[in-house]
Amino acid sequence: MAITLQLPQLQVEESLHGQQADAITLSPRSRNSSANNPFLNIPSTPALSSSASSVVEIDPAEALRPDPGTEAGFHVENNPFAFTPGHLNKLLNPKSLQAFVALGGLRGIERGLRTDIEAGLSIEETSLPGQVKFDDVALCLEKAPDNDSSAPPKPNHN
Repeated sequence: MAITLQLPQLQVEESLHGQQADAITLSPRSRNSSANNPFLNIPSTPALSSSASSVVEIDPAEALRPDPGTEAGFHVENNPFAFTPGHLNKLLNPKSLQAFVALGGLRGIERGLRTDIEAGLSIEETSLPGQVKFDDVALCLEKAPDNDSSAPPKPNHN
């Protein structure tokens, strides 16, 4: 006993200035009517002519410049982290990919906040000795991005 399955047919209603609705099929009429539908056509000229035109130079100083009225968030005394609340706020309000890159991406944020993205935070973390400076994290990322021996110290699990 053979079972035959029928594939479902997609029906898309089109109405062009009083013309009858037509389903998307391979008939000559639907080819012509779908040519007038911008949702069914691929643009003849791409928006970007090459991937080189989408490369943007990022100035870290500009990406992390305080917005007017938020300067206080960029000055923290005895900060054990490489980043201030102002730096981290640049990631959120408004969201800024340039700020994310200027902070060193995920690895830079991991090192600047002295944490481990694999293990996360631990309840055993009771102290955070020493400090990490923004320049130390930036220099570390430029020299050896995958070398953990050059990373700033991690939290003490005492």
